[in-house]
Amino acid sequence: MKPILASNFEPLFFCEVAPQQVRIFWHWVDYLAQECAALGKIPCYINLGETSVARCLGRPVGFLASRAMWPGQTAPRRRISKQLKRTAVTHVVLMTNLPQVQPKLPQFFLCNRHVVPVSALKNPALQKPPQVEFWRGVSGWNSVEKMEWILAQIRNAMLEFPDMQTVLLLDVAMCHIHPRVAAAAERLGIWLVFVPAKLTFLVQPLDVYALAPYKACLAKLFAEKEDEHGVLDALSWLQCLCKAATTFWCARKWLPAFEKTGVVQTAGALTVELEHAGVPRVAQIPFMPPSREDIEAIFPRGRFVPYVSLFWHPARLDPPLLT
Repeated sequence: MKPILASNFEPLFFCEVAPQQVRIFWHWVDYLAQECAALGKIPCYINLGETSVARCLGRPVGFLASRAMWPGQTAPRRRISKQLKRTAVTHVVLMTNLPQVQPKLPQFFLCNRHVVPVSALKNPALQKPPQVEFWRGVSGWNSVEKMEWILAQIRNAMLEFPDMQTVLLLDVAMCHIHPRVAAAAERLGIWLVFVPAKLTFLVQPLDVYALAPYKACLAKLFAEKEDEHGVLDALSWLQCLCKAATTFWCARKWLPAFEKTGVVQTAGALTVELEHAGVPRVAQIPFMPPSREDIEAIFPRGRFVPYVSLFWHPARLDPPLLT
């Protein structure tokens, strides 16, 4: 085994099953693209992922110097409150390969009710765009119930594009792989594809191309809104979230992210990490869905695989043939 470097420059060691998991993932994506063509629809790949957004994203930059080298009486210092750094919401991001669909997709911020005050959300100065939603509750974490609501919102957004088939890419977080989520997606006509466990850094477009520049965009917006003491009030924080959720995600074309991670099959090159992993993107048309054993290899060990719900509609087969 040889170590390679991921986009965050952490050494990663591949076991023997990692290339096989990537091939199964691509087989799954290619099979659904084939079924979309058979139905006369355009596949619309939507990558869903969660990321935590803190009240303060400031990080120390620059170089270290002794106090004697500083010309002033006191060295500059900026203290950041630990409470602000720990105050965060969960952004459920939706990113697609089709630029005409991206502005229509909702963006969800899951908030603890103690973190986001009602007064800030109801402030007229917030000017919240219609596609941005703040959900206040006991917890700011995603859950199975919230995933069911999110799937319904995705279906509503895609009603404007009847010639497209929604193919939702998810990681294998517990709230994503629950049978209720698969059943809700089946009921709403959304096809699911799960990124192999522990390989999101390799083949998930959000992790590979989007989240790092998104956090950099947020840090810049936060710095513009902070006061002279480096404090960002609740209203300004929400304004930055609304602005980034619309301008950042809609200002870029994300098709290259889906192409270079192999989700959209193309003759172009894959990422350097995939090339180092030795997993070629072979052009082929799979006529059958991945087997249950293949899908189980993608899921975490010991977890229930909702195989029937995943392939009932795409394969146009009766459930008994898939169990």
